[in-house]
Amino acid sequence: MKLKTFLFAITLVAAFSSCKSSRNVSTGKEAYTPQMQKMMTGYPEITGFERRAIFLDKLSPAVENQQKIEIFPGRELITDCNQYGLQGQMLSRVLQNGNSYFLFNTNGEIYSTKMACADDVRQSKFVVGESIMTDYRSDIPLVVYISQYLQVKYSLWKGGDEKSFSLNGNGTLATEEALQNANIFVDKAGYVKHVLYLPELDANDEINRKVEIIPGIIRNVDCNDHILNGNFESAQVEGFGYDYWIFQSNGSFGSTKMACQDNKLSEKFISGDKKILTYNSRLPIVVYTPAGYEMKYKIWETNGKMY
Repeated sequence: MKLKTFLFAITLVAAFSSCKSSRNVSTGKEAYTPQMQKMMTGYPEITGFERRAIFLDKLSPAVENQQKIEIFPGRELITDCNQYGLQGQMLSRVLQNGNSYFLFNTNGEIYSTKMACADDVRQSKFVVGESIMTDYRSDIPLVVYISQYLQVKYSLWKGGDEKSFSLNGNGTLATEEALQNANIFVDKAGYVKHVLYLPELDANDEINRKVEIIPGIIRNVDCNDHILNGNFESAQVEGFGYDYWIFQSNGSFGSTKMACQDNKLSEKFISGDKKILTYNSRLPIVVYTPAGYEMKYKIWETNGKMY
């Protein structure tokens, strides 16, 4: 049975940097302007799912590049002192025209920590499933397919400056726990070990931050945009379960094919596959790369609000 499509539009009026945002949530196709309806063309109906769309205000390219959106599927439930979550997986798909959409696949089951609560206090809470972070896009809607019983909310993240693992006082503010845990990560033959220590923050501040790790290599290139070929592989320290990353690359890179006005080459950091990780000051972030590669990182921050 094909479920009736349920649509809503969300308008973000101001960027996170101003710490002020308002939104207009509506239901039904009447919520869309003609321009919005045109932008929705090509996104299919999927049996068993309802289509939700988030429309974001246009910002300058520089500001949009420093913003990300985290999308949360979930539902409002009455909960006790336990932590609750929604079973399921958030999948990313790409249409033939190159536009992407997201689909939350779930059986609807709710899991919890199952602790004994000291009281009978109950409260309404938005219980979320697996989230996904994506670039801030004002040129296309962020389209999510979910069950008719679920809602979609989002939070806005603002990025800081790119910094090197090896510079900016890395390790000077490291926690004792992180320094001790770093000894567990042994050297690997044929690789360079890059270690990033994160300063300790209040628990809520750490929850509202993420770390993007960025591998790259310095090369003399022309005016085109370049991207390093390669990918991350995840692994764990045997016996401890601590995650680390291995970046595999042969040093080749692709580029756009713009005609440059001159043949001038300039030295640039050519980045490759990127990963966004949770902020945890108790553990170092450890990445192994072939020799000659650099590791940079960027801190992303949110105000903790869902819209």
